[in-house]
Amino acid sequence: MILLKDVPGLGRRHEVKEVSPGYARNFLIPRKLAEPAAPDALERLAKTAAAENAEERMQKELLHKNIESLNGKKLVVKENANDEGHLYAGIHAREVVALVKKEFNLNIPEALIRLEKPIKELGATEVSIGDGERTGKLTLEVERA
Repeated sequence: MILLKDVPGLGRRHEVKEVSPGYARNFLIPRKLAEPAAPDALERLAKTAAAENAEERMQKELLHKNIESLNGKKLVVKENANDEGHLYAGIHAREVVALVKKEFNLNIPEALIRLEKPIKELGATEVSIGDGERTGKLTLEVERA
């Protein structure tokens, strides 16, 4: 059977698995989770997998270019703070993503923003952005609103 979707305990999408006929007939096929591994289906699977791999590589290259373009850039944000310079609301990764999108018009996944802890002070903070293969640093300058 060729899995059309991820099936917990069985396998991931596009994997070819051997299952009992009853399981396939009564569970997988009616729920459109799998299809029989006929020669034409296997050929279609190979083409689909190749196209998805090419698309994934292209997306990864674009992401790496975006990370490199942010390296060394500076973002200025104005936030409310008390007299000691402590922010009323911390700046988290999701806020950094929104700021990058607004300022540089780049989509960076929140998971790639590496903050040890939320930013809660006025001043400059280095924010690391990366996916393990490529990393960059962005300076986030927090000023009083």
